[in-house]
Formats: sequence, C-alpha cells, structure tokens
Amino acid sequence: MVETNSNLISIKRLKEYIALPFYWNDIKISLKDIENYICRVKQKCYNMDCCDVYMDEWNKRDHIERILYFIDHPEKITPIYIDNKCIDSQVLPIPMITDGQHRYIASVYRKEKYILAEYSGLSELLDYLTEKENKKPQWW
Repeated sequence: MVETNSNLISIKRLKEYIALPFYWNDIKISLKDIENYICRVKQKCYNMDCCDVYMDEWNKRDHIERILYFIDHPEKITPIYIDNKCIDSQVLPIPMITDGQHRYIASVYRKEKYILAEYSGLSELLDYLTEKENKKPQWW
C-alpha cells in the first residue's frame, strides 16, 4: 500500500478528470506536441520572458517551453492548486487545476506517480485523489 498524505495527489487518478491534451483558450497542447518540439530543437532554450506577459497572450511555443522547463527542472515544481468545479451553488466532485497546469503536464510527461497539491474542496474527492479511498465520488 502506498503511503500518502493529504497533499500528495495520484496523477493517475487526477488524469481521470483532467486528461490531455490540455487547452489554454484555443491552444491545444498534447504530449506528442511536447515530444515533437523536443525532437526539433537541438539546444533547449527556455523563453521565460513569456512569464512577464499575461498568460492569455502566450502562444503554443510559450506554453511548451514552460512545460519543458519543468520537465528538465523537476526540483522547481511547486505544489499545484486544485479546487472543485461548481454549477450554480452546487460543488461537484470534479477537480480542476486553478494554478499549476504547466507543472501538472510536466509531471505527466515525466511519468511521475504523484504530485504535491494544495486542495480546496470536497473531502470525498480528496480521499479518492490521495488513494485513501478506492471508490470514485459520484454526482448526479
């Protein structure tokens, strides 16, 4: 049995809800896009100037380079933030990443099993994501 704490989230379980490809506005990014970019670029260069620009202005390359930075520097991956989706005033047992999408995708690419996360939401979903419970929370 895997020892977990309340902030250690199973990437396998999180992927059940937040699958790739990932979208930022109309920009689609898949693991294949990242792999293709790595193959085309002989020397990795991270354009971190994009970090000074509002993310809505980022292009596909900016997002991929940010992901590559975390792939190559996993020690820089800080906890992601996860909340629950809501409809009207109802909180659903469906996670959404509110901060840390690039870190999440880098961890998926690196085939990590877990990612640290700050979580705000339903305890049943947290128990499922941390593998304390095997039953997936249901909503209707």
